[in-house]
Amino acid sequence: RDSLRLVGICLLLKALLTAAALIGAWVVPFNEVIYRSNLVLPLDPALPAWMQPFNTWDTQHYLLLSRFGYGVNPMSNAFFPLYPYLIWLVTPLVGGHGLPAAWIVANLCALAIPVYLYRICRRYWSRDLAFRAAVCQLLLPTAFYFSVGYSEPIFLAVCLATLDAILAGDRLRGLVFCILLPLARAQALMFMVPVLLLAMRS
Repeated sequence: RDSLRLVGICLLLKALLTAAALIGAWVVPFNEVIYRSNLVLPLDPALPAWMQPFNTWDTQHYLLLSRFGYGVNPMSNAFFPLYPYLIWLVTPLVGGHGLPAAWIVANLCALAIPVYLYRICRRYWSRDLAFRAAVCQLLLPTAFYFSVGYSEPIFLAVCLATLDAILAGDRLRGLVFCILLPLARAQALMFMVPVLLLAMRS
């Protein structure tokens, strides 16, 4: 029940953030100069213009990798493959459009973050404290990164899923998530130390 409440709160916040982004793009003129300076993949012509603000910065690199793979753009080669691969898998399900696929993947993974955090905190704290900890995570000032086409929600979801699996003693599930971690972001290499210590303790 608490997990469903957390998912509901997360969906509400995402709806508000998306509305704020769309209103902001309508009120404040879109900066084409800055956009073009980072442009590596133009907006899909079949998509409406209002989606253009969601196709900026790192999102373009992930979309390019999902379509063309590595080696096309040297700057894009710095990004890790898990997110582009997930975008590639989901793209056929949304009419072949990468940007909606990237948004769906990121936001679905983001829904798992408060649930896994709650499950981990519940092992040590009361139900109320665990729930409040998960809500506080949703209210972080930088939590908006979990609502756009970036790899942060994928990485954090896999991190928490790894910890949850190890603490539950499910070594097979933990192993799978440990394999996925370094495919998401380079920071996973630092995460391996606490994971190994937890695995040894369990």
